[in-house]
Amino acid sequence: ESARGQLRRTLECLAICEPSVGYCQGMNHVAATLLLFAPEAEAFAMLLHLVRVVLPAGWFGATLAAPAAEARVLAELISKSDPTT
Repeated sequence: ESARGQLRRTLECLAICEPSVGYCQGMNHVAATLLLFAPEAEAFAMLLHLVRVVLPAGWFGATLAAPAAEARVLAELISKSDPTT
């Protein structure tokens, strides 16, 4: 069983189970990391749980507004805590 095949199936299953989310850039990194530590079915279950329960609604949405907002907040917090500024 190839790792690429496992990744493809995991992402395709997620897109079927969550059609409003589908596939989004960056999702493959999350799924691939899960597949490094768990069998395919468990990795899929964890990815589905992340999308449905853990991450805020719209995290993997078409605009990627949620991660972009979090990146801006993180940058602001880092700039405020940087002792060189």
